[in-house]
Amino acid sequence: MARNDQNQVNRRRSENLKRKESDTNLIDIFEILNIVKKKFYVFIILGVLGAVLGGLYTHYMVTPMYASTGTIFLTPKNLETGEVNYGAMTVNSRLVNTVISLMKKDNIMSEVAERSGLPSAGSVRGTLNVANEEGTEIISITSTTTNPELSKSIVENTIAVFIEKMQENLNVKNIEIVDAPKLNFRPIGVNMQRNIRLGAIAGVGISCAYVFFLLLTDNRLKSKEEAEQYMGIPVLIEVPKWK
Repeated sequence: MARNDQNQVNRRRSENLKRKESDTNLIDIFEILNIVKKKFYVFIILGVLGAVLGGLYTHYMVTPMYASTGTIFLTPKNLETGEVNYGAMTVNSRLVNTVISLMKKDNIMSEVAERSGLPSAGSVRGTLNVANEEGTEIISITSTTTNPELSKSIVENTIAVFIEKMQENLNVKNIEIVDAPKLNFRPIGVNMQRNIRLGAIAGVGISCAYVFFLLLTDNRLKSKEEAEQYMGIPVLIEVPKWK
């Protein structure tokens, strides 16, 4: 009889253990809040640490780049009557892609490199972005380097050399400078505040993962009811928690 009772108790323990393991997959919102309350310092520490690391990474690891932009315009010729030659405007529209291609050729880039103090045409070409504003004869020339003065110098020299070459070699005299390049000391692609915020968010995210890990791996019996359910027998004595 005693053996049967013991077998029955063991069977209840096994069933209750399986039930408890299954219940660990069910997340109790109050238990989560309780863990968050107890581990709130972890959120603060990891959040601050993430923000600091984001700021340090941006300051020491991200190289600031500076851009300068100038624009030129292929102006239409006027007729003797003073009216705009719309035929010439059509030709200018078709010449835009050709102009963009010519601007980055070696004969122009080499002279720009010499004037800007760079070693080769390729080193100049690598900093340039030449683009056309869609539907217009306006061409923008942008140089991006680690030095704002160098970026401005490259754009200035590119425009100047290009206009000179076009006038000397092709007798093209209808290129006008719309916007001269300016010094820009504001770095592009570097956002300290954004990276600090992302670092803080990452720290809080790691804290959340830590809380869920604690919740899912905690198999302790936290109350008399849980102990009775797990053991299958009533609890006769409960020792109070000493503080």
